[in-house]
Amino acid sequence: KNLAKSAPTSRKKCQLGFRHRIGMVMDSTEEKVSKLLGELSPAMREITVGNFASEFNGGALRKEERVMAEAIFRASLRDNTMSVRQSMSEQLKRNARLPHDIAVVLAKDVAEVALPIVRHSPVLTDSDLVRIVESRELEFQLAIAKRKRLTEPVTDALIDTEVQQVVGALMGNAGAEIAPFAHFRVISAFTADDQVLGKLIRRPNLPILVVRELMSKLGGKLLAELEKRHPLPSKLTDDSVMEMSDEDILDFIDPEADADALENTIEQLNRVGRLSPPMVLQSLCLGDFNFFESALAELTDISQDNLRKLIFDEGPLGLQAIQKATDFPKKLIDVARLVIQLALKHGYDGDPADYLRFQDLALKRLDTEYDGKASDNLGRLLVGLSAAESEPEEDAVWSSMARSANG
Repeated sequence: KNLAKSAPTSRKKCQLGFRHRIGMVMDSTEEKVSKLLGELSPAMREITVGNFASEFNGGALRKEERVMAEAIFRASLRDNTMSVRQSMSEQLKRNARLPHDIAVVLAKDVAEVALPIVRHSPVLTDSDLVRIVESRELEFQLAIAKRKRLTEPVTDALIDTEVQQVVGALMGNAGAEIAPFAHFRVISAFTADDQVLGKLIRRPNLPILVVRELMSKLGGKLLAELEKRHPLPSKLTDDSVMEMSDEDILDFIDPEADADALENTIEQLNRVGRLSPPMVLQSLCLGDFNFFESALAELTDISQDNLRKLIFDEGPLGLQAIQKATDFPKKLIDVARLVIQLALKHGYDGDPADYLRFQDLALKRLDTEYDGKASDNLGRLLVGLSAAESEPEEDAVWSSMARSANG
């Protein structure tokens, strides 16, 4: 009642009396806070909640004051006046300390209240965002597509909508992580949509395989822009392979290249000292079984036919024989075993048409085994596993990691 009677008529005066007012209700329960707020007019509730939100954003509240502010926010979630909830959402939309339950309730509200939180709140999890994409209307999907940072699970859900406005906004978001395989889904769904594909080609660091696919689909001005933004080298030279990362080299090699061309490239890599165990294992993890088999044939005296039998031997002896012939670190052979078991389980035989789908499966399996490090940087993971076992000189390890993993 005292809060109601003494409530000032301006936001500035309300701010001046904030510390006094919060002390008056510090020992109240959330139920009492809700009752107290209910005795105020809608306009005064909006001002009061706004001032608590402002102080909460400032980060200077003591623990008991923060608890009190959160009680007021929770009580205001049930406020029948939309402008009160709307003001709270707008002011708290970027606060990383906002309790998750409050953010979730605000995100489930009507659009006028929910959209600021949906568009900006760092508190919402990937699971929250995916649920919103799958259950709410277009304006919610667009708000999520424009968030400053988006991870692959969320962008996958947005691409699944196949809504032109949503996918177009996503392609224009430089802060959105797009899985390699997801690019192909966009190309397939929007082959005739120059607006979406135009935004796709303007994304930085497109995988070489995606650039190749776009070159086969585009024409005219978009093709010219693609070639300018993402030029592909005509061939691998000795100088270029010394500058490129393992992943860039593997991406450059066409999975459908004929056997002679592939053999020549592998001989070149071996000649200049770039056909390292981590690169060979990375080719397997990325689904390029042709490169993996050809590389092992280059490094051993075993024919490719016999190598294939050893690789797909369901027992342990096949890979043990390969390890003995190549002297690869055991930890890399363990990686090979995981990936090959996955290939056997899913019936993958290295078919280029299924290349990227298997890549996605393999990275997820390795993420499970190696705490998410495969998706983060597969090359660095493999170099680290190799170095940890072979224990070369420290300088050599860092040099190899810098060249092979980071390019």
